[in-house]
Amino acid sequence: MEQKLKDLKQRFPYKSFAWSPDTGDIYEYKDGVVDWGNAILAKYKILGNKVHKLSNTDPRTALKAQIQVGDQLLNIVTTHLIHSHQQESQLQQSQVKKLL
Repeated sequence: MEQKLKDLKQRFPYKSFAWSPDTGDIYEYKDGVVDWGNAILAKYKILGNKVHKLSNTDPRTALKAQIQVGDQLLNIVTTHLIHSHQQESQLQQSQVKKLL
């Protein structure tokens, strides 16, 4: 994880970050371990963040971060919903409702 952040910082200059690993397994990849999850990189200060579990049957999460931009506070949310292959999915609908 630390090397990933160093690589990202070289490619995209940012001041702060928030990371939300999914709640499932850590997967093996040909070059080592891959951590799945969501990240928010910001050139402004992240004041806090919270991880939201989207389902009891799927390990996906949403990450919410509060970012200070001047005198404004922005709430940013990022996620990656379960793949539906362009078909309606009850699980995906449930995940979206949890975000709202």
